[in-house]
Amino acid sequence: MAHRSVGSDRDGRREKPTMIAKLKRLLQEAPIEMNRVLRGWYPDFVTSSRASALGRQVPVFMFHSDPKEVVAEQLAYLADNGYRSLRLSEFMAFLSGELDLKTPSVVLSWDDGDRSWFCDVYPLLKRFGFSGTGFVVTSRIVEKASSGEGSGWLSWEEVRQMDAEGVMDIHSHAHLHNRVFVTDRLVDFFRPEMDINPLHLDLPWVSQDGRLRMIDSPGAPLFDTASALSDLPMFLDNEQVRTVCIDWTTQNSRSMPAGDIGRRLRYVYREASSRFGKGRFESLAEQRQRIACDLAESRKTLADRLGKRSDFLCLPYGEGGRTVVETAMQQQWQGMFWVCRPDRRTNRPGDSPWFIPRLKNDYIFRLPGRGRKSLPEIWSAKWRRRMARNHIY
Repeated sequence: MAHRSVGSDRDGRREKPTMIAKLKRLLQEAPIEMNRVLRGWYPDFVTSSRASALGRQVPVFMFHSDPKEVVAEQLAYLADNGYRSLRLSEFMAFLSGELDLKTPSVVLSWDDGDRSWFCDVYPLLKRFGFSGTGFVVTSRIVEKASSGEGSGWLSWEEVRQMDAEGVMDIHSHAHLHNRVFVTDRLVDFFRPEMDINPLHLDLPWVSQDGRLRMIDSPGAPLFDTASALSDLPMFLDNEQVRTVCIDWTTQNSRSMPAGDIGRRLRYVYREASSRFGKGRFESLAEQRQRIACDLAESRKTLADRLGKRSDFLCLPYGEGGRTVVETAMQQQWQGMFWVCRPDRRTNRPGDSPWFIPRLKNDYIFRLPGRGRKSLPEIWSAKWRRRMARNHIY
């Protein structure tokens, strides 16, 4: 199945999310993060009140589009306490047992490709003498650098400059970084205010005329979603039914109270799906081909744009499964990055390069060192930050 790039027609700028939207996001994310700590998914230095030296482990931290002052404080903490940042080639040598580290070390990784990397992170890494790894969504990087304030996508020229200088080693965060429907259970209908991610990375993608595209039409039916790289097959909702719902919304949304639209739309959906059918689930062969195409297109794009081979994949949303791992192995990728995992809390010599766990950058302050912060301090600062500004991480 073909897909289209959205980087050239949407640069990631939008109005700030409402306070209600930010509170809803916080209430969704905070329990998940706290539960991971309570269930022992994080390394000891995060959960222990008295952290000892790291020893033979290298934590990988993940950043996104974090405020400049937050990144600066975290890098200063690392520098003041004698930590070293590793490039992925060094990190892989450490995992294989070929590199014996004499200095406490970390890997610093950034996801997506927000242009704050170039404006804020790039100068900070040079200032503190660190290197980072940037996992970019290759379909979203733009040709011309955006201007002004707020979130927006990096340009290819900015990506090339950071990679060429060795300050930010660029690799793949997949080509589309998309969510897809994975059940036929109707949960809602699309409304523009649902899109609170500044880079539009949480909206589901659907099949339209044989191509994948991001949902952006009010009234489109919504079903349960997961990462397109998960093991769950994609539900291909009926395009005729979707068109009926979108057209009805366009014709009636201004003349009807908002509270009535959803109820009426469910009736419209039931009638249309009875007539045309709900849709179908893709076959295993279609799923494998879709995933293989995404990985191959991302690698090809990086090779064409940067003149280098990318061997490392960071999974969007930290979601994956056997299919994407097997596909990456068949395509001769060399390693895969996730979020925290219940079966592996940290990274030590001999660990597999295919299941690398990562921690959110807030937990840098839990590393052993002067000025170490408590978990309540870290969480309260993060939650205040999320509510005070257009910031989702």
